[in-house]
Amino acid sequence: MTVDFDALWQEYEKELTNFVRARLFDKSLASDIIQEVAIKIYKNKSRLASIDNIRAWLYRVTRNTLIDFYKQNDKTIPSELYSLELITDEIDDDMNELNICLSNMMSSSLNKSDNEILHLSVIEQYSLKEISSTLKMSIEGTKSKLKRAKKKLSSDFFDCCTLDKDMQKNIVDYLPNSNNKRECDC
Repeated sequence: MTVDFDALWQEYEKELTNFVRARLFDKSLASDIIQEVAIKIYKNKSRLASIDNIRAWLYRVTRNTLIDFYKQNDKTIPSELYSLELITDEIDDDMNELNICLSNMMSSSLNKSDNEILHLSVIEQYSLKEISSTLKMSIEGTKSKLKRAKKKLSSDFFDCCTLDKDMQKNIVDYLPNSNNKRECDC
């Protein structure tokens, strides 16, 4: 059995692009990295049929390409690239889709400044002190801006979707609202 590269890329390109964009602020840089990922996948297309979990493998290739980018540019590699649960074989598709939805909202509905502060807090897991130092803001100003950015993202999300939780309040699913106030990709 062979896997059609074009069909595979068409199915996963947007998802992988969103994954990269959620970790980089520069869309053209994200585009360059996605092109590298496509080339790596294309060069290995003869192996695709033997891969058990293609989606997890695609994320692994993408993650490794991001790590290579950080190393080549002498940047600190975000620890979450080493420990992302969403790229393991036990991937929970609904939670991955939810992460992608939130990443899309971060890049599309938040301004660059709000996107950056959320990225530093949530993805890079910087402390308030580190964020305020990086953005050259007071700690109080950072706290206030971060709170507003989280509130905006939360508001946009709940305009679009509803969370389904179990008895322990763990998220088990999310559903588009029947009365969406805004267009979203969820």
